[in-house]
Amino acid sequence: MTVWVFYCFSLVTAPLVTSQSNIFGQFDKSITLKCPLTPVSKIEWYDWVYSLSADTPATVYKGGQTSDDEYHKGRFSVDSNTGRLTISGLNEDDVGIYFCNTSQSNEHQFNLILAELPECQGQVTGLHENDLTNLQCNMKYSGNQAPKLEWLREDEVLSNAEDKNQIGMATQTVDIKVTAEMDQNTFICRAVLGEMVEDCTLHFEVKYQVRDPTFDPEKKSYTPGSTLSCVAKGNPEPDVKVTLPDGEMIRGKGKVKVVISDEWEGLTKSIFCQASNEVDGVPASKSLNYTFLVSSPVEPNEGGNQDPEAENAGSKPVPTKEDGLRDETKGVYGF
Repeated sequence: MTVWVFYCFSLVTAPLVTSQSNIFGQFDKSITLKCPLTPVSKIEWYDWVYSLSADTPATVYKGGQTSDDEYHKGRFSVDSNTGRLTISGLNEDDVGIYFCNTSQSNEHQFNLILAELPECQGQVTGLHENDLTNLQCNMKYSGNQAPKLEWLREDEVLSNAEDKNQIGMATQTVDIKVTAEMDQNTFICRAVLGEMVEDCTLHFEVKYQVRDPTFDPEKKSYTPGSTLSCVAKGNPEPDVKVTLPDGEMIRGKGKVKVVISDEWEGLTKSIFCQASNEVDGVPASKSLNYTFLVSSPVEPNEGGNQDPEAENAGSKPVPTKEDGLRDETKGVYGF
């Protein structure tokens, strides 16, 4: 259990702060504070951490030396070339205020806030259509600012998510009514704390019976050598069987590809596709008969013209009066 202790310091003893900023770190990690003041050779570091009952800030670094007291020794270090303070093995005791200065009137204050990585929880496997499941995202933090949590389905923000925050723990929950379309979807909890952005994810697995198969690409006609596929969705992945015009059968899982035969050119053909799976011992089957025309491939002509009739139109003789004009209604030439 986290115990929060708040201190009120006298303005008489408190350092003069001319600028300040929040800085965010992770528990058990390291953090480096960059003092914005100059010159580097005069930088000094002090801290007021909430875990220590101190009336004045404690010295961290002064005169080129880092404090060797029990609290600072080993975890606090300052680079004398840059003036940067590094704190390793961050824990709740380190939360507080850190000061750097180069003179009594020129000082910068850092408010250190710590947090753990967000944790996603909830049942996401073994789900079925119309099931209800609850997702929860938790993020532990310590300091004067709580992280902002947000649930997303893929890239879409879930508007029905609810915040249930407590001191030291940010929580957001969301109730989900399961649909087949959620199978293989990723649900993301995004946590934002200052410049820190961290995600945790849950991957959905939804069991559902096979859906009506479709053909891809779906067109009115195909050319010899081109391909089309019968595709069926379901979880478990459906068994797909395709029966060709000559009676040959092709089998596959979820998808079967068919190559258009040269022998079908100029003909109308039909392909029969059947897909099936079983969910919790209940079998399901769907089928589709797909009819299409197999057209002749168009040969590219010189100059890139893909329409042979358009190209030949310029080479046909123009009818003369002696030749007559074709009467489409009579099928003869005359005037």
